[in-house]
Amino acid sequence: MDADIARLVGEALAGEPTWIEAATRLRPHLEQHRDDPTPTIAAIVAAFEYDDISAEHEERRARWGPFGPLFEGPEEIYPALLEHIDDQTLAIWADAYDAIDDPLLRARLGDLLWERKLRPRPDQRARGAFDAYLALADRTEWHNLTRGEALSRALELGANLNDPELVKHAVGRIARAARTSMQAEPPQPGVALRLIAALSRLRGEPSAELVDALLEEAGSVYANDPFDYDVVLNLQLALSRGDQEQTAALAREKVKTWRELAERTEGLVRLTHLQHALEIARTQGLRDEMEALRVALEHTSAGGLDLKTISAGIEIPGDEVDRFLDSFFAGESWDDWLARFGAHCPIHPTSGQVERFVDELMQHTPLQFRVTGIVLSEDHGIPLKVLRTIDEHREYKITEHESRLITFWALWGADILDRVAAQSRPSADELTVYFTTSVIGADIAERIAASLDHFWAERYDEALFVLLPRLETIIRELCRQLGLPIAKEPIGDESGGFMTLGSLLPGLRGLMQSEDRRIYLYRLLVDTLSINLRNRGLHGLLVRGDRRTAALALHAACLLRLLVVSPAGHGAEANDSAAAEPE
Repeated sequence: MDADIARLVGEALAGEPTWIEAATRLRPHLEQHRDDPTPTIAAIVAAFEYDDISAEHEERRARWGPFGPLFEGPEEIYPALLEHIDDQTLAIWADAYDAIDDPLLRARLGDLLWERKLRPRPDQRARGAFDAYLALADRTEWHNLTRGEALSRALELGANLNDPELVKHAVGRIARAARTSMQAEPPQPGVALRLIAALSRLRGEPSAELVDALLEEAGSVYANDPFDYDVVLNLQLALSRGDQEQTAALAREKVKTWRELAERTEGLVRLTHLQHALEIARTQGLRDEMEALRVALEHTSAGGLDLKTISAGIEIPGDEVDRFLDSFFAGESWDDWLARFGAHCPIHPTSGQVERFVDELMQHTPLQFRVTGIVLSEDHGIPLKVLRTIDEHREYKITEHESRLITFWALWGADILDRVAAQSRPSADELTVYFTTSVIGADIAERIAASLDHFWAERYDEALFVLLPRLETIIRELCRQLGLPIAKEPIGDESGGFMTLGSLLPGLRGLMQSEDRRIYLYRLLVDTLSINLRNRGLHGLLVRGDRRTAALALHAACLLRLLVVSPAGHGAEANDSAAAEPE
């Protein structure tokens, strides 16, 4: 190695820097040595700037291995994938490893060369890296977490080399470090538990009994901290080795931990802990605990969650609203108006407009999509869904935005219905005839007419609950005529019966000419994360119908009235193009 380069590298390694700190010290020299025939500085900087990925980060480790890029761009990553490193860079690393006796350099370069299996004898460099990692673990200027990571990687190298003596030595060092961390003031659970986790990933002796003993000690030390204690229990569960009795006991202890923490907290935090306890009980099949936790959740009222109302206003020019409402009255009579009313769809999922809006929102306010959230029911504050991943947040935000559009439409829809009555109110008999189709029988049509009469008389509760069960009847008949199953047969001890509306509407995918309207009906009637009008009404969750909910139910009836079943190729489809949608 060039003497000047060796001096610069030695200066960068002086003291007790981390790899990133050493790379930062070398970076100012990159420009000066950019044209060197052998780009030694650039190669060493790249080696130091790899992200060392612990085995506990399973997804990232599976993707990149123990060394991943510092950053990923749309067209390149830096440093390059280890498997793509060219021969010249590998030769520079090998030369530097041999020329400079420093534990920081030897740990990183020896490990990289071992991972690339650079011949001859890559195992010798791995052994050198093992010794270097142990030396780094003694650095007093390093954070205890970083020192622990050096020990964990040394253990991994010893295991990969299949050298029992190296493994035994690393295990002893890790056990001592873990116990020191457990006895430290202030506590260092992040260090101790990570070290124990590293031992738990080692298969076979000499670590199995030692891990059990360390976890027993950790359980005593961290018993009063539910979060750290939960990590201990998770490690014990992973090591229960198929012992069903022990697994059940540990799972019950986890449930108890989070249930007790919930009782010591209030509001949404309490709800979150109860939900977490329920998920553990469900995963482990603890039926008694599941039942008790469900009762606790059901007795958590929305008023007790200490939630704050956040509101925002929007202004829509009155002339635009007037033009929009006028467009529904372009026909000559009330039946034209109701047809245009039914043809309107307040959401257009297939256009992708809402998805683009949400994606833009994710770019401008990314944090709200990275924090775990809980969706609560509108009526009673019962948890409906836990949003953990970015994709789950995105899907719910799309649903939430479409639900808001439906809610806006309810106000205008109610105005349109009132205006129909004001301009030319049809009789009950005329309405019955209008709503009678090949899909809607006369008896159901008469009930829709009665619902409209109730609405126009401002009996909104009656309008809603007269109509809700009939909407399901219509959709069930539509599915039957389209050849879709509407009932399930008895299987073994399980009774047969009719399929739920929540399973029928997805079955109509591809059979309605407007997929937007099928999704609208699903959101409106049965989507538990959206309006869910049918389920909320008929399960007793919606105590009283109002003008908005009644208008939405009547809009669904007017939409369904347009559907006719006709042969189409080898099957049948729902033709909902009988009326043009207003502009």
